[in-house]
Amino acid sequence: TRLLQTARLEADDLTPTLERISVSRLIEEAVAEVREHLNAMQVRIVVDPEDLSLCGDRSLLRSMLTQFVDNAGKYAYGDTTVTISASRKDRTAVISVHNFGPVIPAAEQENIFDRYFRASGASKAASGTGIGLSIARRAAQAHGGDVWVTSNAEQGTTFYASLPSEAKEPCS
Repeated sequence: TRLLQTARLEADDLTPTLERISVSRLIEEAVAEVREHLNAMQVRIVVDPEDLSLCGDRSLLRSMLTQFVDNAGKYAYGDTTVTISASRKDRTAVISVHNFGPVIPAAEQENIFDRYFRASGASKAASGTGIGLSIARRAAQAHGGDVWVTSNAEQGTTFYASLPSEAKEPCS
């Protein structure tokens, strides 16, 4: 599935199928998709405003967010909380997924979104292919947005996606 998504995202003619999406609902779908990987971990969701929505391709955005939530669950230390937040900044929706787990070294934080790249400590903590975060970045970019990460021992690791809340084309 991920290889097919990667091929679709790298096609020059990728045109997202736009629809109005409730960010709260999108988060619920992503959490439900990876619930078994979250084990008994607490998940905290904060969406402000509660009716935050954006215009985008539900499948692509769900894949992006699911990747963030799945990674947060895989790499979080036991008995910690994964926090998923979303807010509006001007004409942009910013979605973040935070956990406390192994720190991603500063020198690797940009590379983490490259296909097949895995942070130096990642293979010890969980299995993976290094494809998921590259899919997340391409999904955000297909919408005119982007992704980034911050990570340090004191504040934990947070993956962000910044997405236009309004599309250039009509949204159904």
